[in-house]
Amino acid sequence: MEVELDCPHCRHGFFASPDTPVAEAVDRLTEEGPWSTLGDGETFEDSLAAALSDGSAGRCPRCDTPGTMSEENLGRLTMRLLAAW
Repeated sequence: MEVELDCPHCRHGFFASPDTPVAEAVDRLTEEGPWSTLGDGETFEDSLAAALSDGSAGRCPRCDTPGTMSEENLGRLTMRLLAAW
């Protein structure tokens, strides 16, 4: 499942590389299904935020700024993940 990121600097949208922590987190959750193990009180959104927090999710191909995930992109990703379960 592709993870769409946004560049906070130049506003360019791009997709995270499959070998980044955020893409790996989404793949893990997709494979494990709705019974995936999350920490105490942790949500799907929390696990993605943690994967994005270190700036290694992907860098903008235009300006090399670390990408972020908008609420809109997170919502779409969550809905696609829930539909896959």
